[in-house]
Amino acid sequence: MLKGRLEFQLREIGQISGANWAVWLEWIPGGWKLCATYHLTPAIKSAEREYLKSAQVNTWLGGAMVGQRSRVRTVPVASKLHCKKLGCFPDPSKQRPILVGAEVSSPTGTWCYWCNDTPPRSRNRPRYDIHSVVA
Repeated sequence: MLKGRLEFQLREIGQISGANWAVWLEWIPGGWKLCATYHLTPAIKSAEREYLKSAQVNTWLGGAMVGQRSRVRTVPVASKLHCKKLGCFPDPSKQRPILVGAEVSSPTGTWCYWCNDTPPRSRNRPRYDIHSVVA
């Protein structure tokens, strides 16, 4: 049920923002797990999994989660992610980043507002530690 709700939310905000695709990630020991997706074709999903294995990408995502700040980066054409920009938007209520692929120069705005409009994180939830995310 949770996956269906997450996919519904991604679809709604994806349609509003005009994103190419979006994915809700979760850190598990050994790497990032794709929890819910919007417009992620099998080819993009495969490229996404490969892209997430990079230490540089893990550091970028970990930094966004630790700092609870949105980040945007240019995506190399060779990554085959079918987007020019990649935005990472930490969801403070769920401690999961949302990755958004877009063609625009900065896929923020709607995504940033939506992620920051969620209830504040519970004090009982642990914060991400950059070392555990990167390791």
